[in-house]
Amino acid sequence: MKTTLTDRVTIDPQVCDGMPAIRDTRVLVSAIIDSLLKSLTFDQVCREYGVDQDDIQSALRFATSHARKKGRGKLFREMSPKEMALLEFLQDCEEFS
Repeated sequence: MKTTLTDRVTIDPQVCDGMPAIRDTRVLVSAIIDSLLKSLTFDQVCREYGVDQDDIQSALRFATSHARKKGRGKLFREMSPKEMALLEFLQDCEEFS
C-alpha cells in the first residue's frame, strides 16, 4: 500500500524497499539530502536526478520534519548536529526565496 507523506514524497513497499522517495520516481529523499549536504546546488540535483525544485523542497520539508521527530524509526542515516543545522538552513533559504 502506497503512503503519501507530502504532496511529492511517498512510501511504497513496492518501490525502493519502502524508503521515502519522490512520487512516481525511484529517487530517494535521502539521495537528494545527501547531495545537498555534499554542496550540490539545487540545479545540479535537478539535473542529476531528473527532479524539479518543488521535489527538492518537499524532500527538505520531509527530512527536516522527520529529523525533528525522535522514535519514528530510521529513515535516514544519523545526522550530525552540523548536518542538521545545514539541512534546516537550506529549508529556510528556500522558504524565503
